[in-house]
Amino acid sequence: MRVATTRSLQEARCRSDRHRASARQGAQRGDQRLRVGGTAGEPVVARGDQGPGVGEQRPAGVGQGEARDAGVRALVHLSGADAAEDSPLPWAHAIWQIDEQVRASGLAYTLVRPSGFMTNLESSAPAIRRGFLPQTMGRGVIPWIDTADIARVAAHVLHGATHDGAEHLVTGPELLDGRGVARSLSAGLDRTVRYVHLPSRAFAGLLRANGVPAWQAEGLRQQFGRVARHGLDGIDVQTDEVERLTGRPARALADWARSRRATLLG
Repeated sequence: MRVATTRSLQEARCRSDRHRASARQGAQRGDQRLRVGGTAGEPVVARGDQGPGVGEQRPAGVGQGEARDAGVRALVHLSGADAAEDSPLPWAHAIWQIDEQVRASGLAYTLVRPSGFMTNLESSAPAIRRGFLPQTMGRGVIPWIDTADIARVAAHVLHGATHDGAEHLVTGPELLDGRGVARSLSAGLDRTVRYVHLPSRAFAGLLRANGVPAWQAEGLRQQFGRVARHGLDGIDVQTDEVERLTGRPARALADWARSRRATLLG
């Protein structure tokens, strides 16, 4: 089965080259309406963007009429484990809104809801090279997931699922706090990495110094210093969905760090 994919909900408005410019303009305006163009019978993957204007987005409803006219039989939304109506994170609230649109669309659908990405740790690579993991999550825990495992689940869902409204919470195999992450990095990189707890604003400042955009540094400050530290938005729930769906267990953080040695250590 041929699969139609889109880079974002905004670009899902039309996949033809003729309309890509207007799709990008829609993204800049915060236009979240889903207008699907694709091959008849294909499930369509939608993913909401995380950008500087994400907190100002005003979803206008999934275009189920356009989807049906295009012959789309199902929607697959790459959501987030922390998607929540009352989340302090603008992107988590925006993703929740998109989830609600998909649920109300009248189309068959599947939601894939991944937990915190291991790749978020790469922004701390300069400090990791010096043997430190500066973080602000304290004793809060996250079931960190490798993005390759998310891709495996998405491929399974696209090619084998029945799209009956399932909502897959996909996570890594371990609930790790900041010190647990440091231990896993130490094991994977074969060198000692120590956790250093920072006040959340100092953490954001360090991210900015490492080249992270201001909007993202502030979002990560809230994500780790508030949501993760206090276990909000269901961020501290671990499942075996990756193994159940794909037949292979999710990758452990130590193994991921070993595979990303060149990136983390330079």
